[in-house]
Amino acid sequence: MSSEPYSIYKKEGLVSVQWAQDGSWLNRTWETKRRKARVPGKGISMDRLGSFLIGLVIGGVGLHVASNFYIVRSDNGTHLIPKLTAKLENPYHDVRNYGPTQWKTNQDLARALQKAAHRKN
Repeated sequence: MSSEPYSIYKKEGLVSVQWAQDGSWLNRTWETKRRKARVPGKGISMDRLGSFLIGLVIGGVGLHVASNFYIVRSDNGTHLIPKLTAKLENPYHDVRNYGPTQWKTNQDLARALQKAAHRKN
């Protein structure tokens, strides 16, 4: 037995590790994966492009919702209320405990809720 508690061997795509535990040696072997070299001029791979495009679509939808709608949490559920003017501000409001001062500071939200209520009736 060596004086070190472990030993590592590398050989042709395999990594073998031995370590001592309770006076006996345990072995573990892993197969290493080699990445293929990217060919210059071929661009990025399709899986990266697909992930990028999915992220782009999700981000665009999120930005559209955040700039055009209020997400309002009230006593009777969560509602999607259209904003009167499209602007990027805090889209989520929890109005369950709003008092007069909060409604005064969020007048755009109050007007949007009134317009949505008139549209519904």
